[in-house]
Amino acid sequence: MTNVIQQDVSVLSAAKNGLLYLTPNDWTLIADKAARVGFKRGETIVHGGRPTDGVYFLLKGSAKVLLPGQTRFPAIGTGEV
Repeated sequence: MTNVIQQDVSVLSAAKNGLLYLTPNDWTLIADKAARVGFKRGETIVHGGRPTDGVYFLLKGSAKVLLPGQTRFPAIGTGEV
């Protein structure tokens, strides 16, 4: 397992609000098959009503959830989907 994958697994498995039921082996499989993608501040990651390219796990930073007609939603943080 590469050092980058080990770091990713460590971040994802330790996340406070992440997918806690996954085992370290599950996270290793996910991290091994995943592609790292970076986003700029304010960039839209997922558009409502449009299909996505996959599942996004945040390794660093946070993302806002904005839904039309809704007030504030909590930010998604490191290790969350």
